[in-house]
Amino acid sequence: MPHDNDEKCGQFRGNGKESPEHMNVMSRMLDHNTLPWIWSNCSRYYLFEYFQAGLGACLEDEPWKNKIVEDDVEFTLAGELFSATQQCQYVFGKTSSICPYMPKCKRLWCTTTLDEKEGCRTQHMPWADGTPCDKNRWCLRGDCALKNRDELRKIHGQWGAWQSWGTCSRTCGVGVKRSERFCDSPKPQYGGHFCIGERVRYESCKLRECPLGAPDFRSEQCKQFNGKNFGLPDIPQDVEWIPKYADRREDSCKLFCQTHTSGVSYQLKEKVEDGTPCGPETYDICVSGKCRVAGCDYVLNSTLKDDWCGICNGDNSTCQMRSGTLEDVQPWGYSDILVIPDGAARIEIHQKSYHNSPNDDNYLGI
Repeated sequence: MPHDNDEKCGQFRGNGKESPEHMNVMSRMLDHNTLPWIWSNCSRYYLFEYFQAGLGACLEDEPWKNKIVEDDVEFTLAGELFSATQQCQYVFGKTSSICPYMPKCKRLWCTTTLDEKEGCRTQHMPWADGTPCDKNRWCLRGDCALKNRDELRKIHGQWGAWQSWGTCSRTCGVGVKRSERFCDSPKPQYGGHFCIGERVRYESCKLRECPLGAPDFRSEQCKQFNGKNFGLPDIPQDVEWIPKYADRREDSCKLFCQTHTSGVSYQLKEKVEDGTPCGPETYDICVSGKCRVAGCDYVLNSTLKDDWCGICNGDNSTCQMRSGTLEDVQPWGYSDILVIPDGAARIEIHQKSYHNSPNDDNYLGI
């Protein structure tokens, strides 16, 4: 999870998506403008991407004790459970207490290990919501607000409408486009439930055929790292990367690349671009870092398959079957026994040993 001022969050700044007036949970440092109750749009993006990729499986196990506030229990704020002095003690130690002469709620000012005469200190965090700050008033998001518990009633989140489909992830061939919806109709508040269900939906998009001889999509992604050896001692500075397909399906949507001269592969990206084939001999497509099932029609979740003739959803009626048996004695050494026709598929070759003996000095090569 990057800090909000990290370059990875640059796309969310300066375009109206983020307010420059305050900082959020993942701010690099805290000050009086920090809102520790709110994730930035950048943080939300990376959290959703993480869970969308199926990496949050560790959170699916049932807890041994349910500590979530139930629907029929009144929502309790942290400041109702811990006084301002207790909050200081959690931050600065047991001898600290609330500073009596500093403003309330905005920042938690606490005494030093001696007393307030030696000055007070803060870590720029506000008082906990619900901390009493005056008669019939409590701290709420850094302000000493009128105490009104009705404002804290649970609001369960509801999904908003699906947005329009975005652009295709590729300019030719088969790609993926996505549509999003947000849990903002209304947003969950004060312990209310977050929306359950898919936040992002995907759809295949088939464009014009890529030019003959054009590199495949995974090759293009490896090519972006040409000339970067990442300080590896055995990799030249003018390295040219080529794709290496993973052996396991769960790794098939990570970008592994290798050099032309080495069989050693390196993971250069956590996930390939959406629409990248999971492998060289499958129609399945990578979506958000996961290998998703696709049919021979290149449609996600389709069950259509090629028939034995290589025709999508065919009935094998166009196949031309060829078979034969070779029993002639061949001279010692290499001998050509068969030329496989161009375009042949579903090839099966069986070798029978002499008298079904387990020892046979004949070897087939292609």
